[in-house]
Amino acid sequence: MMDDEKKWIKALKAGKTIALEKIFQQYHHALYYHALDFVKSPSLAEDVVQEVFVKLWEHRAQINPDLSFKAYLFRIARNHIINQLQRASREVKTKQYYSQRTTTYHNQAEDQVIYADYEAIAQKALEELPPKRKMVFTLHRLEGRKYDEIADLLHISKNTVRDHVVKAEKSIKEYFACQANMTISLFVACLISLF
Repeated sequence: MMDDEKKWIKALKAGKTIALEKIFQQYHHALYYHALDFVKSPSLAEDVVQEVFVKLWEHRAQINPDLSFKAYLFRIARNHIINQLQRASREVKTKQYYSQRTTTYHNQAEDQVIYADYEAIAQKALEELPPKRKMVFTLHRLEGRKYDEIADLLHISKNTVRDHVVKAEKSIKEYFACQANMTISLFVACLISLF
């Protein structure tokens, strides 16, 4: 088993996608249940697993076949989970900040219900994005990172970062307009700024 794994790791480092598939088959379930223990959500656990294998493929050249490969995969998963939890914590703080700054009008209770509905739609729109695009958009919009920083962090070009942000904004606006039946683009822009 160990010899087979080393063979697949060597093939992975050489850029063979069949190796990634074999490794995925071998570790998918263990990584999924490991992630599920932390995130408590099947869809988020799947996202973690997907991100582990994306990172594995992107950083395949740095794999050290002499070290424990399983430990390497679980370390990637753990780091991604920690990042997700930190990001979620920042999202909660950001939402609390904007909630406290919201001006009340004629009917505060009604406004809060409407705001919560729109906020939920915006969050669903964000969840619909492909994982990489969601990550880039969140780094830029929520964490305020510049395109150059994100490009360096994710080992992609600045143009790719810009493309992800533009496409994410377009997708969120379209999703929001469709779900909320709204035509007021200003309100959509305000909701996007919450991210």
